[in-house]
Amino acid sequence: MENSDEWYDLIIRCAETGSNEVEVLASLIFCDFLCELAREKPDIVLAWRKSNNKHLLDFLLPVLNGLFNSSAIAEYKSLIASYLEKGEYLLAIARHFQVLESPPVEQAKMLLDKALANDDRPVISESIALAIKKHASSSGWIEEIFLPALQHLISAKDCRWIGQNGYIKGIETFVAQLSPDQISVVLEGILAAPEIEYEAEHFLALIATRDLKAVLDFFHQRLANKQEIKDYQAIPYSFDWLKKPFSENIDLIIDTIRKWDSPSDQFFRFTYGRLLRAALPTFTEEGSTKFMGIAETGLDQDINFILSAMPIYCGNPLIFPVLMAVVNRLSPEDARLKKVEDCILPSGMITGRIDYAYADAYRAKKKELQKHYPNDPRPRVKDFVEKCLQQLDRHIASEQRSADQQSAQRRLGLDE
Repeated sequence: MENSDEWYDLIIRCAETGSNEVEVLASLIFCDFLCELAREKPDIVLAWRKSNNKHLLDFLLPVLNGLFNSSAIAEYKSLIASYLEKGEYLLAIARHFQVLESPPVEQAKMLLDKALANDDRPVISESIALAIKKHASSSGWIEEIFLPALQHLISAKDCRWIGQNGYIKGIETFVAQLSPDQISVVLEGILAAPEIEYEAEHFLALIATRDLKAVLDFFHQRLANKQEIKDYQAIPYSFDWLKKPFSENIDLIIDTIRKWDSPSDQFFRFTYGRLLRAALPTFTEEGSTKFMGIAETGLDQDINFILSAMPIYCGNPLIFPVLMAVVNRLSPEDARLKKVEDCILPSGMITGRIDYAYADAYRAKKKELQKHYPNDPRPRVKDFVEKCLQQLDRHIASEQRSADQQSAQRRLGLDE
């Protein structure tokens, strides 16, 4: 190209451009131009590269992409080998390898080794992305690239890799190829994350389709770590990606959390209860049946677990059969019956007429009990329901009197 010097000066000026929004779009166009130029005129681009202009080398990625598809493939290979040997421009090379259909694992390992030696986190994270995207192209990507990179980040307690790699092309088939031991390493790599964000949950959901128990144990570990890491949200308030695998395995979730529960845990609602509510946000017929089975045949500690879990779902009528199964197991003198009452009697936010809201709520609860348990054949349940109805009648009368007094005061203009 006769005017290559003029083009060189123009390209350097373009490479020196800043990074506002308009210039970002221009930069993308510039990258496409450099890629095409390297593909069509590799000799010119290779000559320009020798100038080692910093601004031009900032755009090494599109140049490498173009050279790979050019006639100068020998020069391209020599350039890559030289950079890897010197440990230069590793980030551009890592991203360039992701574009290739089947990049060489040996060179990817050389790149990673250089990055590990220098604790180059961006390159290490890109190596993880590279292994995920190219794992099917040849063997060795998981064992030689992914695992060493991830283990380095685990040692550094750096969980940023999951946000960058949790939802990229090839992730589904990648997770499907992981062995149980490799899954354990992945979960360890997410363990220290302050929050389980969208990308991390997607990764966890893919693991859950293979080993839900491992994911549940992962959250168990996060609860154990809660006091050790600042601003650590062990359990999300709700799940998106994990919603489906959790809803399809209700028995396993309940049984697993049941084994973890301890009588000394006075904060169940904020620990295992939070996981139970996030995993099973709605108390369904299936959940009710499972808890009823535990109530009817479980040990005393299982009764305690139920009484810790049911307040999470207060207001849902499907908890009634479970609670009555518990009542049938307890003696009339058992202090835990008070916890059953607390689940049945209305509490918390009351809606409806302000004056008569509590009275109306107690009436609704009484009607509900009478509907479901008019003549229960179980003596303990029958006695318990009668006592609850008597207690509800007292509450109704008390709240009615209070509401009538407040209403009368307002009519007389004496309301304070």
